[in-house]
Amino acid sequence: MTSTSTITIGTGIKTFTLASGYAGAYITGDRVRAIHSDTPTYYMEGYANYVGGGTLIITVDVINGSGSHNNWAFSIAGIVGATGATGATGAAGATGATGAAGATGATGAKGDQGIQGIQGIKGDTGATGATGATGAKGDQGDQGIQGIQGIQGVKGDTGNTGATGAAGTNGTNGTNGTNGTNGTNAVYDTDQAVISMQVFG
Repeated sequence: MTSTSTITIGTGIKTFTLASGYAGAYITGDRVRAIHSDTPTYYMEGYANYVGGGTLIITVDVINGSGSHNNWAFSIAGIVGATGATGATGAAGATGATGAAGATGATGAKGDQGIQGIQGIKGDTGATGATGATGAKGDQGDQGIQGIQGIQGVKGDTGNTGATGAAGTNGTNGTNGTNGTNGTNAVYDTDQAVISMQVFG
């Protein structure tokens, strides 16, 4: 039994038109494998949903190969058995070579600021830098408030007596005075009373 229908290898329902309309001994419910005649390793396998009238419809659940092909032969396939028990885990294979580094990922969002760390120990004082250039002269400031008068100092000791000065120049003699008027002689009695007066000139 063969078919020249062009079918793409894949799972799901596949409809084959049989050559000469002959279905042979195949019946609905058989598990059928459709094999690509030119490349026998390419096949599709599944249960026959319909066989008759020169048509074979298979619900494919197992495949091998790829592409679209148009030269098919058919055979009865064994029923898929129950899944066997899981075998023992094989020994670990050798570590493969390190792959190339992947591309750098996008920068993540900025995280919250962490708690401030403990202040470090104060470092040694650095060397004194060179003296900078003299700055421009600033404006004169306002005059400050006058300070409080200080306490009077202690009186000093009396100084030594100075040397005696030179004698001054003698003054000019004064003018002689005018002669006075002659006085009068009085005559007294025994009782000292004036009884006569004589003028002397």
